[in-house]
Amino acid sequence: MPTALLAALSLPALDMRLGFADAGTDDTSITRQAYDLLAEGFGPGFNGPLMVVAEGDSAAASQARAALEDTKCVAAAVLG
Repeated sequence: MPTALLAALSLPALDMRLGFADAGTDDTSITRQAYDLLAEGFGPGFNGPLMVVAEGDSAAASQARAALEDTKCVAAAVLG
């Protein structure tokens, strides 16, 4: 019985949307129109930056940065 109750209480977790909210989640406001125009003009992915987090020493970080910079369509790679 406790397992069934726990399963029933966890059902809403199936509808969770994880991620960062941006202008793409707005309704038909001017912000959403600008978002759509940018995506149309610059291509898919322009409005959604990719954040990469890695753990390691400075040599590994430099190698990861170099690999990202050599990847097609990556505008910038920054160590922080």
